[in-house]
Amino acid sequence: MGRRPAAARVHAARICSTALLAALCVSCSIDTAIRSPRSATQQLLQTVAIDRALERLEWPELVGKQVFVDTGAPGDMIDTQYLSVALETLAASEGFQLAASPDEADLELTLLAGAISLDVTGRLFGIRGTGGGLIPFTIPELAIYRRVNTRGMARLRLSLIDPDTRGILFQSGPVEGRTTHNSFTALFVIHWSRSDLPKLDEPDP
Repeated sequence: MGRRPAAARVHAARICSTALLAALCVSCSIDTAIRSPRSATQQLLQTVAIDRALERLEWPELVGKQVFVDTGAPGDMIDTQYLSVALETLAASEGFQLAASPDEADLELTLLAGAISLDVTGRLFGIRGTGGGLIPFTIPELAIYRRVNTRGMARLRLSLIDPDTRGILFQSGPVEGRTTHNSFTALFVIHWSRSDLPKLDEPDP
């Protein structure tokens, strides 16, 4: 009689082990929406993508002209302030004289952003962490293998407009700037990453 309970315990332990192994082998896709506050890497992915797109724009030769600089982007985009200041800085470096208002300008320089975004995708083999809701405790993520791909993208178009006729005198683009950062986890505790972001001691490619 003493062996049956022991055998039952061994059998139950095997069932639990098999169930845990099956759970760990479950593959889950990762598709994450970006919400503030963002990490430093996420901010760099976005701003460097903007810089790379701006570098691909062609500029008209209008040295000494009074130019009013304006930007346009969908309302849900972030980093539009960075985009505006970066455009003003580039316009000044090209020799444009920045006007404070359209009334003071000879021309209007408008930058349209079709997209400024971060996209996050990936794959998880293991148990995805949970917490809250119906479960009164937190289950940590147990990753046999986890890959997260974060990509920054900026799509821009530049237009030079005559403020009197509203005619377009010059256009450049659309151009795109892209960045990528891939992070990996293996066997729960091994982490590494790959990125095309420039290091602090290296110029932006």
